[in-house]
This record gives sequence, C-alpha cells and structure tokens, in this order.
Amino acid sequence: MAIVPIVGSLVHRGAWIGASSGLISYEGLTEQLRQVGTDPHAKAVVLDIECPGGQAIGAFETAKVVRDLAAVKPVTAVVNGLAASAAYAIASGASRIITIPSGVSGSIGVVMMHIDRSRALAKAGLKPTFIHAGARKVDGHPFAALPDDVRDSLQAEVEAILDAFVATVAAGRPGLSEKAIRSTEARTYTGEAAVKAGLADAVGTFDDAVADAARVSTKRPTRAPARTGAGATITRSKTVDEDEKRIRAEERGRIRAIMGSEHAQDRQAQALAVALETSLSPEEASAILRVSPKVEAGASDAEKFIAAKEGRQPLNLEAEDPKGERKASRINAGDIYAARRAAAAKASAEAETGGRR
Repeated sequence: MAIVPIVGSLVHRGAWIGASSGLISYEGLTEQLRQVGTDPHAKAVVLDIECPGGQAIGAFETAKVVRDLAAVKPVTAVVNGLAASAAYAIASGASRIITIPSGVSGSIGVVMMHIDRSRALAKAGLKPTFIHAGARKVDGHPFAALPDDVRDSLQAEVEAILDAFVATVAAGRPGLSEKAIRSTEARTYTGEAAVKAGLADAVGTFDDAVADAARVSTKRPTRAPARTGAGATITRSKTVDEDEKRIRAEERGRIRAIMGSEHAQDRQAQALAVALETSLSPEEASAILRVSPKVEAGASDAEKFIAAKEGRQPLNLEAEDPKGERKASRINAGDIYAARRAAAAKASAEAETGGRR
C-alpha cells in the first residue's frame, strides 16, 4: 500500500516542495500519484489530507489524475484534519472519502480579491501611470477603483472556474448531482455532517482507514463509492491487523536500511528526509545521498530518530549547524527522479541479462 501525504497549501508548480515549506505542488503530487499507479507493490492508495486548498490552476487536472488512479487501484482519501476547496477537489476523485470526526470537508467555491490602493498612494504623494498596448492589459490593477465592466468580466471568470469545480466533484462523486454540489454554496462540513451532505462516505480514524485500505486492496475499486451512512465505523479483522503489522515491519526495515547505509553517514538530516518523506527504496535513497552535500548534523541525530519512533519526542527533519541554526535538508525533485530512473534502468538491465541466460 502507498500513503501519499497532501499537507500544506496547494500551488501549481514547484516540483518536490512539501510539508516542511507549508506548500505542496500539483506538479510534485501528480508525479507521486503516477509513480504509485505504476508501482506493482502498491495495491491500494491512501491520501492523507490536511490542506486548506490553494490555486485553481492545476487543481482539476490533479483531481483527474486521482480519478484515473482510482479506476485501476482502490484510492481512499482521508480528511485527516482539513480537505477544503482545491484539496476537496482532489479528494473527490478517490474511490471513497473517510473523514475523522473533527475533519472539515467542502468549501466548493472560488474567490478572487481586488484591493484599491489609490487613496494610500495619493496620501503618499504617488500617482502611477500605465503605458500599455491592449485595452484590457491592465484590467484589475490595484491603483484605482475597479470599474463595473472589469468587475463583471472577473465575476464571469470566477463563475467559469466554479463550473469546472462542480463538474470535477460530480465526476468523482456520482452520487451527488451538480445541483446538490452548487447548493452547498461553498459551505464546509465537519465529521458526520460531511457524510450527511454526501461529501464523505464514513467517519473513522486514519489508522482504521489505512487498515481498511489494506483489506480492500485485493478488490477492484468502485467509481461510485458505497455510502455507509453517518457515524459509520470501519471494522478491523485479524487478517487486516496481520497485513498492517507486515506493512509496518517492511517500512521499518526500509527506513533502517536507508539510515544505516554508507552514504547516510554525515548526511543524517537528508537521510531522514528521504526515509520519512518519500517511498524510495534503500538503493534509490543511497544514490541520492551519495551525491548530496554532507551536513554537519548534531551528534544525537540517530538518537533523535529512535526516540521519535518510540514516541518519546517530536521528530525534526532539519539539521542544526554548530551555531544551532536550522539548515535545509536540500533534497530536490531532480535527485529523486534521477535515482528512480537509474533504479529502473538497472532493473531493466538485470531482467534482460536474466532472460539471455
């Protein structure tokens, strides 16, 4: 199973920016989803969502990627805190949506803001002059009141984006009509209220959602989620518990192999980031760490990692320099993509060699 975190505000571009920056890009998220889709070991997918939304540009395209993935593998979106606006658009493409009791879903709407700064400029003794070609080139500029015709044009643009938003949710939630989606008027719904409104399928915990995803991973996903009703819980079985234990053991082994690799020495911060924020194999992680700059991390990085795994203290993935200042891990998308390509090429070469024998 693959767990894909969606934590932070959404932006269109930015490759592998993530939770530590407060942002997550559609570009990087889409790449993760495509990798998960082609990973034969990932029989099911869980989207761990804690996101207030973000840019409209890229949101609906990413939601379609989720729908396409849900057509071949079970995808569970967990409202693990907040799935609002663009984040809900993405969640709507999943096979089903589970919300924690305090999870907030919805905000199916669009907002645009204009600020008139003309009085502030006049008070400062400033008067801007635009020299432009094209009558609409400076529409919506903040140095004057918004003319009625420009406001009408921007309102039409917002309405068009809302139409695309509603169509996106309807495509992912066939049990909801476009009329019902519009009738929410961009409201947000908490826990069971989201289930009653048709924006979620059940209320449960994140751990139960993961266990349930493991159980249903052998079944074909359904594009029309089965409604389980308000207050429904997700049951666990002995087989699910055993699968979960096995998955956790495999993940611990992967993390241990990355942290103990030769190239993780003097790169503990980067190793932690790769181990905990990606699904890279030990070999792929080693390829990245080998070309990463060494960081003079604190002597207790390993102890911090172990203590955090045992629940004794919070885990911080950023290293400290000798002055106690935070230093970035400096793991970027290029390194990750290059490592994956190299690993794929190696696997292909080995398979070809084996076939010749």
